Amino acid sequence: MMEPAWEEKRRAPRWAVTKLLEVRSEDGATGTLANLSHGGFMLTSPDPMEQNRVMRMEIELPLDQEGFRRVEFYARCVWCQRSSFSDEYGAGFQIEAMAAEDRSRVRAFFGL
Repeated sequence: MMEPAWEEKRRAPRWAVTKLLEVRSEDGATGTLANLSHGGFMLTSPDPMEQNRVMRMEIELPLDQEGFRRVEFYARCVWCQRSSFSDEYGAGFQIEAMAAEDRSRVRAFFGL
C-alpha cells in the first residue's frame, strides 16, 4: 500500500470553493478564496501575506436577492508560499474571531 509523501497536518477537511469570492484585509491586500474548512481557509493572492500576522478581513457573500452581505472577521496567516504553477501566492489562514451570526451565514452559504 502507498503511503503519502507528506504528513497531513489539517485538523478539519477542506472544501473547494466554486464561486469566485474576493477576500480583503484591513491594509487593502486582496485575495481570492480557494478553499475553506470550519476553522480556516486558503486564498490566492498576487502579493505575499505576512506569516503569523492577525488581520481584520472581510468577504462579501451574495444574497438570494440582489446585493451582498459583508462578513468581517479576524484571521491569522499560518503559511504563505509562491505558487508552483502561477505568479500568485497561496496563503492559509486560521480564523481567530467571527461573530456567531456571521459564522452561521458563512456555513449556510457554502453548505457546511
